[in-house]
Amino acid sequence: SVAAYFTKGGALTVTALGELARGEDPRKTLGLAIASYENAIVIDPGAVLAHDDLGYAWERLARYEMAIGLDPGPSLERAVAAFHKANDLNPNYANAYNNSGIALWRLAVYEYRTGSDPLPTLQQAVSAYDTAIERNPEYAYALANRGLAGRTIAMVLVGKETDPTAAVEGARQDLDRALTLNPQIFWAYPERAAVEILAARWAMRNGDSPEAYFRAATAATSQALAANPQNAVAYQSAAEVHRWRAEWRIQNGRSVRADLIEGQRLIEQALARNPGLANAMVTNASLKTIQAESELDPRIRRALAADAGEDLRLALAANPLLEMENMQLSQRISALNAEMETQ
Repeated sequence: SVAAYFTKGGALTVTALGELARGEDPRKTLGLAIASYENAIVIDPGAVLAHDDLGYAWERLARYEMAIGLDPGPSLERAVAAFHKANDLNPNYANAYNNSGIALWRLAVYEYRTGSDPLPTLQQAVSAYDTAIERNPEYAYALANRGLAGRTIAMVLVGKETDPTAAVEGARQDLDRALTLNPQIFWAYPERAAVEILAARWAMRNGDSPEAYFRAATAATSQALAANPQNAVAYQSAAEVHRWRAEWRIQNGRSVRADLIEGQRLIEQALARNPGLANAMVTNASLKTIQAESELDPRIRRALAADAGEDLRLALAANPLLEMENMQLSQRISALNAEMETQ
């Protein structure tokens, strides 16, 4: 029975999502779901939804693999192949194009975090979202996902010291349109804030004031927290605004105390809701590094540097794939520790 295998696969996938939400290992359950979908496809190779859901199960497996520092490439290749098969069978099925874009975006993030150029894969992801939106112009999730891809492109360009303005503007438009269509896409609000932080960072690099972008980012994080007060990522995103504003203020010889206090308060809220959120630990390490760099008392400076190093160590233990993108932060902490050793 195709229906029985398909329904069983769906039940197992939902079970695995619950395991993921509780911080448990979902690999065994997802493996069973994958096997069930594959059995359905053996009986009926033309079952479009079975191919799509098979790809989704592989993509969820890849997400977990990335979270624990494993190579998600093979799982993502299987996910993309399953989504492509669904679209070969039904070229008008927008959901499979959107899902293909998600898998390609995740692969691009892995490439970025392991030192490869992610831009070609990101462009493939954008192309998949474009097709989904052509099939359904009011597909809010595809618009939000294309905004996420645009934000990621902007992040890569900022890292390359290349003008991200076009990617930033495209991401703004996509995320705003998605949230207009569906205000319940909670994760899109922190992404909207992240876009403005990237705009602020580019302005800072060019010696321009980033304050307007920081205000826009703060407005987006306020919307995120209003939409879902238990969203740990929203608190971490709000703290990131204070982190980068503090970077701007310290560069200009201004007090950073208020931003550091509020940023650390927000990180406490994030970690209270998700103690394993590695990006929150990185933000915490960044805030403490800025505080140490601005501190005159050598004893407090030494303690803050040690705390920042420990927060970064915990973040990398939770997700080793964050190491490369936080190399500069690691170097700043090392420089502080070396300075303390000479005193």
